[in-house]
Amino acid sequence: MKTKLRITLSIGAGLVLVAAWLLSLSTFSVPEAQAAVESATFSIVTSDFNIELEPDGAITGTVTAVGGEPMFDFFVEACLLDESACYYAWTDSDGNYSIIPLPADDYRVMVEERDGWKRDYYDDTPYKDEITPVTVNSGESTIGIDFILEPGGTISGWVQDSVGDPIEGIQVAACDYNNDTRCWWAFEQSEGDGSYAIPGMATGQYRVQAYSVIDGYWIAEFYNDTVDYDQATVVSATEGITTTGINFELVERRFIYLPLVMK
Repeated sequence: MKTKLRITLSIGAGLVLVAAWLLSLSTFSVPEAQAAVESATFSIVTSDFNIELEPDGAITGTVTAVGGEPMFDFFVEACLLDESACYYAWTDSDGNYSIIPLPADDYRVMVEERDGWKRDYYDDTPYKDEITPVTVNSGESTIGIDFILEPGGTISGWVQDSVGDPIEGIQVAACDYNNDTRCWWAFEQSEGDGSYAIPGMATGQYRVQAYSVIDGYWIAEFYNDTVDYDQATVVSATEGITTTGINFELVERRFIYLPLVMK
């Protein structure tokens, strides 16, 4: 489909554009720019452009649990493989979703973990580096991009300081012990009682770390009681099971303030 567009720049719009351009030059002040615009002579320029518009495509499918139950209000995301753009939708009461409009391209499609259900990339993997790309063609719906969700494992514990007081607002992450690109995070930072939980995890062995997100007041620590990456204790997660007692005792970061000497 081809559409012919006639683009006309009005005198008023031209005056505004020229004034803005003049002001962007450091040699022009506001009065000088205004005077230059008022004394200028403008002509109307019209041009014809042929623009070929490609109709959009779509990705559709269904999200269900292992037993066939439709999963309602789950977030489904389709990202270009270079992650320069992402599109999304939520499932309806029947577990159906439709991501539209989508430019023709290849996409990475994922259902986000929720309520203990493991995240799932198409086709049936929790890992971004194992995906099957989904191709969208112009003007067509790519159908049957379905997901069957499985319950994930959970790692939980608490974060406290050296005297046993709970620390709120600490982020806790668990990464595959042999592949740091495969990580899960607690949806919420540690609560007022210091508790945290990382749900929806794949079965595996993990390196778990607690760290301060904003101010860096607390020294980051790996489980179990070490700042050394290589000395982190392996923590196992199993789908459908909660691993408890992965606790952290963080130490305050010490700051040294030196007096300012004026000469």
